[in-house]
Amino acid sequence: MTDIDSNTRLEGATDSTQIGNRGDALKVAQTAAAIDTGNSSSTPLGSNAIFTGSWVDVLDHTNVSIMVYSDVASATDGLAFQQSSDGTNVDDEDKYTIAAATGKQYTFGVAARYVRVKYTNGGSAQAVFRLQTLHHTFAPKPSSHRIDDTPTTQDDAELVKAIISGKSSSGSNYVNVKATPSGALVTATTIDTAQSPYAPASDTLTSASDTVVFDNSVIGYGAIGVVVTGTWVGTITFQASVDGSTYNTQTVLAADGTIATTTAANGQWFLNLGGIKSFRLNMTAYTSGTATVQFFATGTKAPYDVGTVRQPSSTTWIVREDDHNRIHQGTSYSWSDDFTMSSGTTRYYEIVSDTKTAHALFGIITNGEVELYLFEGATVTTTTDVYSYKNRNRSSANTTGYTLKLATVVSVEGTELFDFHMGLSTGSATSVQLQRGQEWILKVSTTYLLKVVSGSNNNDITLMVDFYHTS
Repeated sequence: MTDIDSNTRLEGATDSTQIGNRGDALKVAQTAAAIDTGNSSSTPLGSNAIFTGSWVDVLDHTNVSIMVYSDVASATDGLAFQQSSDGTNVDDEDKYTIAAATGKQYTFGVAARYVRVKYTNGGSAQAVFRLQTLHHTFAPKPSSHRIDDTPTTQDDAELVKAIISGKSSSGSNYVNVKATPSGALVTATTIDTAQSPYAPASDTLTSASDTVVFDNSVIGYGAIGVVVTGTWVGTITFQASVDGSTYNTQTVLAADGTIATTTAANGQWFLNLGGIKSFRLNMTAYTSGTATVQFFATGTKAPYDVGTVRQPSSTTWIVREDDHNRIHQGTSYSWSDDFTMSSGTTRYYEIVSDTKTAHALFGIITNGEVELYLFEGATVTTTTDVYSYKNRNRSSANTTGYTLKLATVVSVEGTELFDFHMGLSTGSATSVQLQRGQEWILKVSTTYLLKVVSGSNNNDITLMVDFYHTS
């Protein structure tokens, strides 16, 4: 090992002079930095050759910097700065790939007593190689870059995690800037008080084809409200444009919750402005009077969606609940089985999922006492009857890769997911079904087991399985 500045001594001291309570020889830094000759080299390396420096004691230093230049590229992660607590084992390692004919500078904080540098050349022999390692007694400035330089993945950098705060618009306190769960910065355009409500320069409609345009541009606003007042007879059409010149009829949301594209009466309407450049009201039919228009703009999107610019204007928007929509997509399936069981008997069904995720519902109807179990990770030895799922969209040709079989020999039931008990052992008429809230998202490529246990004789049972695929 190499000991930096090991020859510096206190004047008048001997080798037995003790400095401090450790008994170490006094070491005096002659300069702010010292060259580490054991980890520096100017000898060119052959193809795929390796330079391995010496472990150096850096206990009296705070930082290590490396300057490296090669006329050919290094191997991938060819430059390695290694740190060790014992001078033998590598406890931490930073790696970089060095491009050809491009000098690079790196600075590292000392985290262990010993350090060394290792360099692995690429596939071409070097003609020029310069590697210099410095030890610093004071922290130097990290590597510098011009503002116009494009950062690369091989640049020296420090990891900084911080909270960004800003002064609130009220000026009374500071608040933290927010981010979405995926890490995107949440931003919102702030509209000044003077702009909300926003009054357009022309605020009346007094003739056929007369228009009131919201400032020619709604960019920067999240949502807009429109109020029409006055005494007038005619038809006002709501219109929007994505380019500021060509307008199409626009769907808006009335204050009573109805959807509208036109109005023949006073009222209030709302619109989210995503994807829209300009919004206006057009008196497409006029008989008499004056309609007064006022816009109210906000910087954030309203908590509802009332459509987008439509072309052509006859487009119809249909909104369906998600599981209902799966039926229309042809990815929803159903199965049921009717059977009679005696008291104390058990019946198993094996369900094997394929590579698609499924949202599953399990239901049962009985006129007696019954328990229904669902297990995951089962091992089934013998099966008999093979059942088929029915696609709930009878016009769809889609099929599912999930299988369903009657299991006669089960060696391992697996992990119990639920146990649902219902009915009376007296056999009195009962009609019980699991509620829709008992939905399970099944794993892919997994064996599930439905277990039915009867608690009464002559127990008429209907078992149902419904699911839809999402991937």
